[in-house]
Amino acid sequence: HWQMDQEQRLPVKDWVYESYEFAPPDLKRKKDEALIKALKRYLGPARFQWLCACSLYPYLYYELTLQLGQQVLGKKMSLEAVGHLFRLPWFRQGKIPARERILLQAGLDPAVARQSRAYLIELLKAKDNQPPKDSFAKQEQRSTLALYEYLNSNQQAADLEKLRKAIGKREPEDFEDSAILAQLKNIGS
Repeated sequence: HWQMDQEQRLPVKDWVYESYEFAPPDLKRKKDEALIKALKRYLGPARFQWLCACSLYPYLYYELTLQLGQQVLGKKMSLEAVGHLFRLPWFRQGKIPARERILLQAGLDPAVARQSRAYLIELLKAKDNQPPKDSFAKQEQRSTLALYEYLNSNQQAADLEKLRKAIGKREPEDFEDSAILAQLKNIGS
C-alpha cells in the first residue's frame, strides 16, 4: 500500500481548478496509434506524460498516482489534471492493461521515465514496503526493481549481469506483469 508523508502532499487549496472540457476517449477497440492519439488529445502533453509514468507500475494506487503527478507536473498539478486522469476507466479498475502499458511506456519522455523510475526504485526499496521473503510477490518486486535500476543505469555489462542475477531462472510464465516481461525481452534481443 503506497502512502505519502504529510509534507509530500500538495494541499488541495493549492491546486488550480478549471472546468472539464472533454469526455474521456473510448479506450476499447482502438488501434494502438489511434489510442495514443486520443489520449494525447484528451490529456494534453504534460498530463499524457503523467499517464505514461503511471504505466510503469502494474497497479494504479491513488497516492502513488498523485505522487507521480507531482513528479511530472510539479506546480501545474490541478484539480482539472487529476479529474481528467481519474476519469479514465483504468483508474477505476486499478490497472492499465499490459498492452496499453507497453504502448504508454514507449511514449514516455526519457527524462520523465528516469525520474519516475527513480521514485519507484525508492518506494520498492522502502523497508515498510517489503513483501514476505521467498514469496512470489518478493520475486516480482526483485525483478521489477532490478529492471528499473538497469534502465536507469549506464547499461554496462555489469549492470546487465546484475539484472540477470536478480531474475535468475524465472520462466516467462512466472512473470505476472507482462509489460515487465516485454521490457526484459527487448533487453535480451
